[in-house]
Amino acid sequence: MKSARYLLILLSLLPSLAMAQPGVFWPHEMTAKEQAHWPSFLQDYAKDLGTPPPGPVRLMAEWEEVQALVITWTLYPAILTEIVRYAVDECTVIIVTNDQLSVETQLQTAGIPLDNVEFLPVPFNSVWIRDYGPWTIYQGQVDSLSIADYIYNRPDRTSDDVIPHQVADYLALPLYSAEAEPYRWIHSGGNFLRDGLGNAWSSDLVLRENSGKDGREVAEYARLFFGVDDYRFLQRLPYDRIHHLDMHIRTLDEETLVIGQYPEGISDGPQIEANLAFIRNHYRTPFGRPYRILRQTMPPDNGSYPWNGGDYRTYSN
Repeated sequence: MKSARYLLILLSLLPSLAMAQPGVFWPHEMTAKEQAHWPSFLQDYAKDLGTPPPGPVRLMAEWEEVQALVITWTLYPAILTEIVRYAVDECTVIIVTNDQLSVETQLQTAGIPLDNVEFLPVPFNSVWIRDYGPWTIYQGQVDSLSIADYIYNRPDRTSDDVIPHQVADYLALPLYSAEAEPYRWIHSGGNFLRDGLGNAWSSDLVLRENSGKDGREVAEYARLFFGVDDYRFLQRLPYDRIHHLDMHIRTLDEETLVIGQYPEGISDGPQIEANLAFIRNHYRTPFGRPYRILRQTMPPDNGSYPWNGGDYRTYSN
């Protein structure tokens, strides 16, 4: 086991074609085919990996120092190139790709040295690695790094679902995954915000997707595999099709939340304000103080909001 701090950030970028299925576009939300497969997916999915870490763990916060950045290389090389350009000065960049030579050429042409770039040539379905990628946990607070995982909530994206296993193998790290009873947990990363000090947030989608389990059971999985002592559930938004909490909330530090804001009475605005009121009335920071709340405008799509046909626009994720 590595004792050095080797932290991973997982980026959600732009839509990608599937590596294992060239020409197949996988949207952020569940496809109609996946929705049809959902009942059998809930019944049939099983892996013999339902063993939690040995002892208490800590899940890193998103703002902590990192030593590695994992991205999936997609059809938007200009954007990805700029991400890599600045990231290589701060950490190792691990690129999931099916065409290493092409990526190397593009980076070198852009004047980016490859000394701090590594490649992981494994199958994937989509670019949404924030939702399916590995989670960094520690035993001993900042020591003894491991990878934690759960079942990705997209039934037909089996290559995406095993990316955490691939990353753990690549880095020679232990993997603890809540994928088999009695710890069978279906979830996604954009709906799992955390502060690194034992608190985490999700929309109640996580309860809906784990039917047959109550909130106490789900919270126990989060405690065992991710070190979450206080798991906080908020009402999902009516017009957000994926119901991920990061569509309207972002944790900036242990005491600061950015929360989206619509014009009064518009679209998901009323539910966001209800969630904000719930936070203020029920939750405190790890230090016992009220949260500092920053508001971020939820922009329209060419003048239209989600409730009248506009695409969902947000800055929080």
